[in-house]
Order: sequence, then structure tokens, then C-alpha cells
Amino acid sequence: MSLIPNKKLNYGSEIFVGVSYLGKDLERFSYKIRPLPTLVSGGVLDTLRQPIANIEILMPGIGLSQLSNQNGGYNLGYEYLSGIPDGQYQIVFNAGMQNRRYGILEKKVILQSGRLNSLGINILPLINPDVPFRQVKTAQKNKAILASGDLTLDLTNATLAFPNGREYGDIQATYTTRQNIPFSSLQAVTPTWFFAIQPQGVSVAGSVDVSLFIPHDEGQIQHIPDEGILVLMIGLERQTQQLLPIGVGVVVDGKIQANDLPITSLDYIGYAYVDAESQRYFSAVTKRGNYIV
Repeated sequence: MSLIPNKKLNYGSEIFVGVSYLGKDLERFSYKIRPLPTLVSGGVLDTLRQPIANIEILMPGIGLSQLSNQNGGYNLGYEYLSGIPDGQYQIVFNAGMQNRRYGILEKKVILQSGRLNSLGINILPLINPDVPFRQVKTAQKNKAILASGDLTLDLTNATLAFPNGREYGDIQATYTTRQNIPFSSLQAVTPTWFFAIQPQGVSVAGSVDVSLFIPHDEGQIQHIPDEGILVLMIGLERQTQQLLPIGVGVVVDGKIQANDLPITSLDYIGYAYVDAESQRYFSAVTKRGNYIV
């Protein structure tokens, strides 16, 4: 015996069935329709705002994955029959840099069960083939020289943890602007430039000394701030998914120098200019040996 409904049945509904023959009830039973799926949708573009096809979108906590379509779009959750419960989940774009033309993007998202959860457009960084990857490791004695010398990290007092669990690995650093970073920052802080480091997800315990060259528009020297100007150093706090202050740097010979930064993630390292009042405050605080965090 088969049951073929003559109309569409709603998600989550309970169906009661009675079977009779020649006016005699033979069986009564009920069954439930699967709950409304928790759907996750969005799009993947590169930094030139072009769609990227065949990029894996992975939710490692529940084992869901899908490749983006020709328009860069994706839809997760249709195949998850039990439904995805409410909660916070990690989502990874291009995990393990399977497509070597692009970097990795990791985000935490809050999903509502039984709804379409739109994650909007997600920007994947293009990997510059002319910028080499360099190996770094925990408590590295030699300074890590990245981005053709534009970024130098002193990792002597830092413990690294790569996504694969190792304390060493290859990374690449490239300049990027604020609009290419999919994380929020404090309204009072307007970050100027960042180094984006790939692969994402390298966590740090301890402190890092940073030296970075200041990029200047079309080579115009007047865009470099005066010697001795203090800037607010910015990094990504992965737990809150925010770009937050991590310390103070100073302009020396066209570079920004910052020592003992309590960096928790290598994903982004940048800076923001501050007003004259903040300059005086930072100067007084740093002279007392305190950090601005």
C-alpha cells in the first residue's frame, strides 16, 4: 500500500492517516513531516568583485560543505535532514587553500533554526603569486620578513598555532584596504591600512614586535606622517569577530614600530591615525609602560 498526498504538505506538520475497507477501520497512524530546513545562503567574490566558482564553503562543526556555483552563490542545509539547531557556527571559505589562487576566510555566524539565513557577500583575497610565502614558527629567533620586507615580525616571545595544529607553517602577507575586510571595527577607530596574512586562522599567544612600512598613495611622500607620530595598532579579535586596538606604534623613518603587541591572531595587522588629544594621551600612557587595549 502506498500513500500519495494530493497536495503539498507543510514542513513540520503532523499527518493523521486512517485506513478502512468496506466501511471497516483497519488501521490508524500518524507521521510527521521533516521540520523546515535551516538554510544558509550567500555569495563569494574576489577583491575585484568578481564571482568565484568551485570554492568550497565548509561548516566543520556539523560536516556540511558545498562548492559555489558559477555565479559564486551557495546554499547549505537542504541535505541536513535533522535540521541545524539555533546557535553559533564556524564557516570556512576555501579551507586549506584548496584553490591556491585565493586565500582563506573564516567567520563565525549565528544561525536561526528553520529559517533562511543569508550571509550576504563574502570577499576572498586574491593570492599574489609574486609575493612569496615564508615559514614562521613558535619562538622564532630570526625575524620573519614578509611582503618583500614591508612587514617584519619578531616572534621570539610568541607561540603560534596553525589551523592544522602545528606550531609552524608558511604564511603570506599583502597590503589590503579596510573595505576588503569583512569584520567590523569600533566607530571611534578608523583603520587606514592593513596587512592581510594568509592562511587565516593562525592564533598567537604571547607578544609580537611589529615593523611595517607605511604605504603611500602613488608614491607621494607627503602622505607619510611626521616622525614620532603615534598610531593605534589594530588586529582581529577572533572571539568577537572585531577589529580592535591592540597597542600603540610610533612612526620612525617612514615605518611604524610597535613592540610587545598582545596579538591573538595573525589574520590582520594594521593601524589607525588618531587626533591630537589622543596623541597626548597615548604618549603619557606609553611613557608609563602601559598598553592601550
